[in-house]
Amino acid sequence: MKRLSVVALTVTAALAVGAWMPAPAAAQLATQRGNSVSARLVSIGGTTDWVLGVAYRINPTLDAAFAYSTIPPFDSEIDLGVRLHFPARTPGIDPFVGAGIAFTNVAGTSGSGVFIQGGAALTLAPRWQGFAAIHYVSSSGLTATIYDVGVQYQFTSQTSGVLGFTGSSAGNGVYVGVSFNLR
Repeated sequence: MKRLSVVALTVTAALAVGAWMPAPAAAQLATQRGNSVSARLVSIGGTTDWVLGVAYRINPTLDAAFAYSTIPPFDSEIDLGVRLHFPARTPGIDPFVGAGIAFTNVAGTSGSGVFIQGGAALTLAPRWQGFAAIHYVSSSGLTATIYDVGVQYQFTSQTSGVLGFTGSSAGNGVYVGVSFNLR
C-alpha cells in the first residue's frame, strides 16, 4: 500500500513540476471542470462503492465543489469546498489545489473535519486526458490519504468517460465513470 501511495504522489508531483517548465505562449487546457456533474462506480476489496460529484465555476480559476463518496475508510463522506486552478507555463497541463469541509460517517458515528487536495490533468491526445490527485481528509478521529490516477476520454463536448485507479490505506481498486459538462 505504501508503494502505491508513493507512486501516486510521484505522478502527481511530476505533473505539477511539469506545469512550471517554460514553454511558448499557447492556449491553456480546456479541461472539463466547473459546471459539471460526475459519477463513478468503484470496486474495492470485493465491494462496490460510489462517488458522485458536482462542480460549479465561480470564475475561470475557481470552482465550488461538492462530492459524496462511500469509499473506505469512511462509510460515507460529503465534501464541500473549492478548487483553485492555476495557470501553467506548459500547454495541456491543468494543476489545481483544493480545500474544504468534510462530513463523515464511520460505524454509525458522524463527524466533521477538513480536507485538502491537489493534482493535475494532462492532455495526452486530442480527446484524452490523464490525471492524478491526492486527497487528504481528517474527520471523525480518522485521517486518510486517498490517491486517484486515471484517464478521461471526451465522447462529445459535454460527455466524457473515465477509467481510473484509486485507494487509501483501507484498500484500492479500479473505477469507471461518466462526466457531464453543463455549459
